[in-house]
Amino acid sequence: MKEKLIRRLTEELAYSRASAEKTAEDLASSEYPDIIIAAEQWADTGMMLDIIEGSCSAASLIKDGQMTYPAALIFIDWLRTDPVSALRALEIRM
Repeated sequence: MKEKLIRRLTEELAYSRASAEKTAEDLASSEYPDIIIAAEQWADTGMMLDIIEGSCSAASLIKDGQMTYPAALIFIDWLRTDPVSALRALEIRM
């Protein structure tokens, strides 16, 4: 999965190789199966599953937060593990 993610990140989203490797590692090592499945689906087909946590969804983070899909998945992972810090960072960014 990691190599497919790296390829899609670098070729379609213009991530640097180092950023793509870090992002792929973060997604592949998530403790949440739905995030891993969503990342695999995106790497394989480009389809974006809308993962939701509380009032945040991947779709809204992409639209309103101007994040890439992989960044939105990583944010949702962070939101689940440290909601106070994640929401604070999102408020600052907006």
